[in-house]
Formats: sequence, structure tokens, C-alpha cells
Amino acid sequence: MDPRAGRSAIGRGGPPGLGPGEAEAILLAEALRLTLLADDRRARRAAAARNVACIGTGRLLIEAKRKGHLDRVAPVLDELDAVGYRLSAPLRARILELADEG
Repeated sequence: MDPRAGRSAIGRGGPPGLGPGEAEAILLAEALRLTLLADDRRARRAAAARNVACIGTGRLLIEAKRKGHLDRVAPVLDELDAVGYRLSAPLRARILELADEG
């Protein structure tokens, strides 16, 4: 991954709408064998095609609560909503249910 090279191969040949930042994050996660944090459906599909494990923001928050890093998930979801993070009402309800807050 050479930042001077511009868009990566996955960015050029990847699914429509996959930005260079998402493409590079996938390549980095693949190279370092890390789990990728991605909510965008296209990015998750591109990662899956490269056998890169993915989790979304909801799962990250649930795990943070389970490990004692957060007391509650709902206030964090409220803060994300306030800054424009889009989350459907059913998905929000499911996240809160899995976090034992629903």
C-alpha cells in the first residue's frame, strides 16, 4: 500500500461506491489480519470477498459494554445520531436489545 500510488487495486476495481479510504482499510486489515470496522454494505461485501472479518459499530458498542468499557450503549447511539450517523429504527432497537437495554 503506497499512499503515493493513488487509488488501490481494490478501489479501482471494487464495487461502485467504495471509496479509496474504505479500500485501503480493507487492504490494511487483510495485510495485518485484523478485523475491519465497517458499516457500509459495499465495504463489508468487498471485505468478505477478500476473507477479511468485519464488525459494525453496533457490535463494537455491544462488545465494549460487555467488556466494561461502556456503561450503556444508548447514549452513544444518541451521540452518533446527533452528528449524522444513520441507523434505522429496527437496527437501533436490535442493538439495544443485544446490549440488554431494549
